[in-house]
Amino acid sequence: MKNGYQNLTGVIVLVTLFAGGAGSNHRSDPWFGVDKVYHFCGGAGIGGGTTAIAEQNGWSEGDARALAFGVTLFLGAAKETYDPTVKKTGWSWKDLIWTAAGALTGNLIATSIP
Repeated sequence: MKNGYQNLTGVIVLVTLFAGGAGSNHRSDPWFGVDKVYHFCGGAGIGGGTTAIAEQNGWSEGDARALAFGVTLFLGAAKETYDPTVKKTGWSWKDLIWTAAGALTGNLIATSIP
């Protein structure tokens, strides 16, 4: 079961890619802006926090990173699913990419702290 959580992360990534956001949204969605900073920071906080908590509870560094990335990506995809259904603003792959980038950054920060 050593790679079990890494496999779970792979499944979450695939489900996210084929989820309801296959089409692009119809609003202006620049790559840079305040909204992207929020996604990056949120992803970094969730990813780093989950990594740190998992490592403190005895998880290996690789499994902790995989779990944190999967959790963060799942929450980011849930938020992007919420946008077109409730807020009516549309799915944004750019938002999800910034969330994932934040998660990876949070992972690196959390694992670099002794």
